[in-house]
Amino acid sequence: MVILAPKNVNHTPYQKMSKQILPNAATLITPSLITKFAFKYNLKLVIAVMLMFTLGCKKDKADKDPMTLLTSKNWTPTDRDEDNSTNPADGTSYYAVHNCEKDDTYTFNKDLKLSINGGDSPCQLNEVNPQVSDYNVDFAAKKITIKGTTYTIAAITATQLKIYITLPPTSIVRHNVYVFHH
Repeated sequence: MVILAPKNVNHTPYQKMSKQILPNAATLITPSLITKFAFKYNLKLVIAVMLMFTLGCKKDKADKDPMTLLTSKNWTPTDRDEDNSTNPADGTSYYAVHNCEKDDTYTFNKDLKLSINGGDSPCQLNEVNPQVSDYNVDFAAKKITIKGTTYTIAAITATQLKIYITLPPTSIVRHNVYVFHH
């Protein structure tokens, strides 16, 4: 791409630089001229941007690790699904979150302990807070076992955990889906 700028107009830094090189002629700005200008005047900026992208990529990979996603924050039950395309194909219903469960938090720890805090609105009299139990997770098989019940992991992202249980063949729906958000 070649840009021809008028002789007496200095609108951009590239045109100003070109005027220094060719003061009495129409300014011809080429990609190679822009590259020379960028390296001469903005080398520090280029290096800073490259470092930012390089260091940023390592963090992105860590953020996508399923165990890190599961254990980095508390999860709260919700009725809102961010992506229903991850639901099982054959007959799905969502677990209806009760009002007393909407302030509950589920904390998955890396030592495979799950802490469930019932929040300020208990579902039962004398509810024990927090409830602590073991859990097992196999991300390769997309399975998580909580309190002896094995669920399939439909999705885990930075903001949503979706698991489901397969119901007996005699049920009207085949899967009951549980959704949690940060």
